[in-house]
Amino acid sequence: MRDSLGGNRVIVDLRVIGALAVLAAIESCRSSHPAQSGRSSDTVGPVHTTVSVHVPQDSGKIIDSLLTMNNVSLGNDPKEVRSRLGDPITQDTSDSRETLGYRFITWHYPALDVEFADTNVAYLTCGAGPCSFAHRVSLGMSQLQVEALLGPPLPISPDNFLPENTVKYVGRASDCGATLQYTDGKLSYIKLWCDYS
Repeated sequence: MRDSLGGNRVIVDLRVIGALAVLAAIESCRSSHPAQSGRSSDTVGPVHTTVSVHVPQDSGKIIDSLLTMNNVSLGNDPKEVRSRLGDPITQDTSDSRETLGYRFITWHYPALDVEFADTNVAYLTCGAGPCSFAHRVSLGMSQLQVEALLGPPLPISPDNFLPENTVKYVGRASDCGATLQYTDGKLSYIKLWCDYS
C-alpha cells in the first residue's frame, strides 16, 4: 500500500500497536476525570491507531565507491590489484574465454578470487577467509548487522529473483552491484560484480 508521499506503508508488529493503544488510554484517563467531565464514569473506547513506516524508495542501492573488497575496486587494473594484494597464488587462464567481446581471467588469492574482463576487475568473490566488503562488512556478520551498515537490500521481485537467503545491492550510478548469501543467519558469501551484457 502506498502512502501519499509515494512510500510504502508497512503494518507494524501488533505489540507496537498495543503499546500505543495503552499509552492513548492512559492519556485519555489522565485528561478526563469524573468531576471535570460531568460523567459518572469514564470509559475508554477502542483506540484505532495506524502506524506507518516509510520504506526508502532506494532500498538496495549503495554508493558505487562502496563496491570494494579487501581494498580492490571493481574496474581496477591488474597493476592496482597487485599493488594491493600482491601476486596471486594462481592465475586461472584455462577458463579464459571471450564473452561479449571480453576475455575473462581469474586470479586466486587466499581469501579472494579476482576476475578480470580484459584488463579491468569485473568480479570479486569471497566465500572464505578475511574479506572486507565496503570497508566494513565481513563474513560471519548477521543480516541485521549488514543491513544496519548498508541499508535494506533490493526487494524481491520478478526482476530480482534470487535463491533463498541471498540478497542483492546495486550501485547508484553503475551497472555493478553485490550479491550476499547468508547461511544460518550469518554472511557466508560475497560477490561483487559488473554487468557486462
